[in-house]
Amino acid sequence: MTPCGVAFVATLSGVPSNAIVAQGLEALRNLDHRGAVGSDPKTGDGAGMLLQIPDRFFRSEVSFELPRQGAYAVGNAFLPTDPDLAGKAKASIEQIAAEENLTVIGWRRVPTSDASLSDVTRSNMPYFEQLFVTAKGAPMMGIALDRMAYCLRRRAQHETGIYFASLSCRTIVYKGMVTTQQLPQVFPELLDERMASALVVRPLPLLDQYFPSLGTGSSLPDDCPQRRDQHRDGQPQLDAAPGRRCWPAMSSRVIWNGCSRSVRPTPRTRPRSTRWSSCCILADGRCRTRC
Repeated sequence: MTPCGVAFVATLSGVPSNAIVAQGLEALRNLDHRGAVGSDPKTGDGAGMLLQIPDRFFRSEVSFELPRQGAYAVGNAFLPTDPDLAGKAKASIEQIAAEENLTVIGWRRVPTSDASLSDVTRSNMPYFEQLFVTAKGAPMMGIALDRMAYCLRRRAQHETGIYFASLSCRTIVYKGMVTTQQLPQVFPELLDERMASALVVRPLPLLDQYFPSLGTGSSLPDDCPQRRDQHRDGQPQLDAAPGRRCWPAMSSRVIWNGCSRSVRPTPRTRPRSTRWSSCCILADGRCRTRC
């Protein structure tokens, strides 16, 4: 188990509600002692939250029509702050989506606030937009659509340098180089009463939650003091720890079946939560991995 800790809140009824999201945020705040801060207490080592797609919230927020719930995938894109660069990146992603037999329904700007952040965090904060996609032709749902979206997500990162915290028809991730207290302040829509979910998970590792510089998806360099020395209880956070690697033990023909382009597997050098997410998506929720 990672020394960062984990929070998981769910309801046995399976009915989404705002109460679960609120309890998830409270659980996240209660894990503040498992995180760390820099010399500036406003610089955290990262926090994030996974919840089910808040369909009702999105339908009331977007200016375009969405397919039925479960037939579209959505994810938070970390885009460059320069409008021209962001526009070019979005155009490239839309082209990749077309090549992967996906239709881009639209983009939504994610309201954010940097008032609670340190200068270091603010200088690395990207521009956030949510991408909505659906399958071309016959509607697809569940893991079939998630696998198509995964190919788009990985190709977007490799070919355009744009990082997606997630891209799924079932769940969405909000995260960044923030403390547990700052997450809902940076993403105020997490406090919206229309946000509903039947489960909330605070992702395991912290240090890969940094705002990728200009949306490139890069993490801190290995020699960054915050990466190695900031963690508490004498527990350095080393992504390369052999015992914590999560690597899909499946053949490439199974992993990439259905992808129209070659997509590189997630390298062992990437952060643990990135590799874990990849494993679970490709294994249809049953994480068959070699740890």
